[in-house]
Amino acid sequence: MSVCLLYLPLEIGVTLNLFWQSSSIMIPFPNIDPSIIELGPFKLRWYGLMYVLGFLAAYFLMGIQKGAHRLGLQGKLLQDLIFYMALGLVVGARLGYVLFYQFANLGY
Repeated sequence: MSVCLLYLPLEIGVTLNLFWQSSSIMIPFPNIDPSIIELGPFKLRWYGLMYVLGFLAAYFLMGIQKGAHRLGLQGKLLQDLIFYMALGLVVGARLGYVLFYQFANLGY
């Protein structure tokens, strides 16, 4: 593999190129199954679990912060905020997926 180094003196470019070729330490790509549990058609995936844990952490952390109490984010209002944040995340993620990765298929 060659590296194109522009605007560098020859000694620095050669040194960096030799370092690049001699470094053989690589981190292996982890082969992790995206599904945690599969029960029939229901699949629990890692990213879904992380979303749920993130919203639960936000709910409990906002519940104990003094700034949230000053703004009136407690009880029902805090639950509504977390619900609408989760709904916006799901709708926004799906819309982003369709617009960025399936845009060519929108006309069909």
